[in-house]
Amino acid sequence: MRLADGNPSGDPSEFASSKTLARFTQAGVIPISANAVICEVHRTWNRPDAAQLAELYTMVSPNYRAVIESYQKAQSVARSNGDAATAPARRETSPVASM
Repeated sequence: MRLADGNPSGDPSEFASSKTLARFTQAGVIPISANAVICEVHRTWNRPDAAQLAELYTMVSPNYRAVIESYQKAQSVARSNGDAATAPARRETSPVASM
């Protein structure tokens, strides 16, 4: 199986990118994104290096940092309200533990 970056031409024009992808596809290459690669590599957040993977993920998908911050805030509010059901104890492998 051959995989390639979703924008292999490096050209900002949609025309050049679509032509390059068409040539790659005809040659049997499967176009993918960096996001897909990261998700495939890490498979689960329940792992010791989850925080490092989350940091890498925020570089590829900047909006993910906002998701992490939102999650942390919601957990903080839930804990301060004593709502144990919505604020489970954070595991050391949580992707948001060190961010």
